[in-house]
Amino acid sequence: MELPNFETCDVCGEKLSAFKMDAVDPPTFLLPCLHAFCAACIARCEKASENVSTMICVICRAEFARLQALVVPRFDALSYK
Repeated sequence: MELPNFETCDVCGEKLSAFKMDAVDPPTFLLPCLHAFCAACIARCEKASENVSTMICVICRAEFARLQALVVPRFDALSYK
C-alpha cells in the first residue's frame, strides 16, 4: 500500500502551500479520507454537495461534515526560531 503524498493537491497536482517555505497562498486542507487539497480544489468539494453542512470528496466520493476538513498549518510556521 502506497503512503499518501501530502505535498501536492490530489486534484490539480500543485504543490500545497503548507509545504512552501515562502507561501502566501491560501491554506492547505486535509479531509478525513486523507485526500489533500489546495483552496481552489476544496471549493469543488464544497460545490459537489447539495447539503450545506456536508462535503463530498471529489476523488473518493466520501461524504463528511464540512467542519471535519482540517486546515494544515504552513510548514515554516511550525519551525522554531
